[in-house]
Amino acid sequence: MADVPDFFADGFSITVGPFGVTVTFQLTQPTLEPGPHVDPGAIVARARMTPALAAALAQALGDVAAQQANIQQTETRVKH
Repeated sequence: MADVPDFFADGFSITVGPFGVTVTFQLTQPTLEPGPHVDPGAIVARARMTPALAAALAQALGDVAAQQANIQQTETRVKH
């Protein structure tokens, strides 16, 4: 089996077309300059998928985010 790519990203964009969905992951360069910045970043990976897989991925990410929010909320409670 070929090596599976491993990458870090701090941004993404989603494109929907007639034949599928593309998620593009990006890595931006930090700047010390004040004010708003428009830096699209370097593309580190692109995933193309069917609309059905994109819907399943969106559902799974929503579920994981909700679970993580519950865990963090429980961990940050302080008993008096």
